[in-house]
Amino acid sequence: MTDIKKIPTKKSIFSGYLWFFVYLLVALACINLVFATPTVAAETPISEKSRVSHSSGKMLGAEASADSKAVKAKNTATNKPRGAKTASAGLTALNSHVALYDFAIFDASTELARDIDGDGYFREFTLVFDADVQSGVAEVYAEIYLSRDGGPWLHHFTTDVFTIVGDSSEDQYEVNSTLVEGFPSDHYDILIDLYEPGFDEIVATYSSDDNNALYALPLEDASYDAVEVIVVHDDDHGGSFSWGLLLAGAALLAVRRKMSAVLG
Repeated sequence: MTDIKKIPTKKSIFSGYLWFFVYLLVALACINLVFATPTVAAETPISEKSRVSHSSGKMLGAEASADSKAVKAKNTATNKPRGAKTASAGLTALNSHVALYDFAIFDASTELARDIDGDGYFREFTLVFDADVQSGVAEVYAEIYLSRDGGPWLHHFTTDVFTIVGDSSEDQYEVNSTLVEGFPSDHYDILIDLYEPGFDEIVATYSSDDNNALYALPLEDASYDAVEVIVVHDDDHGGSFSWGLLLAGAALLAVRRKMSAVLG
């Protein structure tokens, strides 16, 4: 009697290769879709409500109040283009005899914080600037604007009214910002417009044209600053299944970030 031996087949390896090519084809199709239609995505208008940030400010030498110890959990950016603001109410007695040309911004510095995914783009920044008046004491406030990669200046934050004394460096103002939504990974410039309360004329301007500390800051909002973990469960489908899933996952992640940046 002839013995019949069953030869085991390597179905798991074949299945692994099949899954590899399926995920690879899906990833390549998505990449082709993104790069084939950049013009349509670029035409998407920027909504004034599409950018959200939480900011707070205080005099650097002053005691922090309970409200200024933490960044306010509300959107402080109107996103209006520069030049669209209206005069603040209330001409102060302190400023009634100060000429508009007597003001200047002497210096500014920035500090970046919180890069969770380690891609070199940060979700938080601190701006410190020193406003001066030629002589005496005056009250001022500032409008802060951001420009993405040389684009239009959009309003980011309005400071409280604060007091400056001559050319003292003890009256610096600090702004802390957390980017929440609508800030794709990119380089952003900062501009500061200084005003007197009750007037709509700008008394001093300071920007990335004056100081490199305000130029090309690598920023992104919290939605771009997250570490995504891809869990692969290899259930006897061979090593090719794991590699295929990892490759497809990485490709799809890159596609998602590219599409979000183009649409942002």
